[in-house]
Amino acid sequence: MKQNFVEVSGTRTRIAEWGSANNPIVLCLHGLGSTQLSFIEVAEALKKDFYFISVDLPAHGKTAPFESEDDYRIDRIAEWVNDLCIVLGIKDFYLLAHSWGGQIAMFYYSKYYENVKKMLLIDGGYHIPS
Repeated sequence: MKQNFVEVSGTRTRIAEWGSANNPIVLCLHGLGSTQLSFIEVAEALKKDFYFISVDLPAHGKTAPFESEDDYRIDRIAEWVNDLCIVLGIKDFYLLAHSWGGQIAMFYYSKYYENVKKMLLIDGGYHIPS
């Protein structure tokens, strides 16, 4: 596992990576009480076949919080995830998300579906009005 920081829309963001960047990409979004390390077991098990990128979402783990409370709306976080994808230069990826990350993933997919090969939600899909 390799960890580093990237700047996403003014937010210092920690990511973890497993596997080779030449493999199909899996972008991982964690649940509300978790961090990017939520996916360590699956990433370790599958890193020979996939390139996993797992992110500490804003105000989680070592990623800085947003400055504005409005930025925590699910639609805004989905836009932030797209900004992350642009910074990382990724598209055409699998989206793996758990719980709150699943909600973000659904909003992301509704706007940026062309970037997602397939989506796997683990205990996700809650609806929280924006």
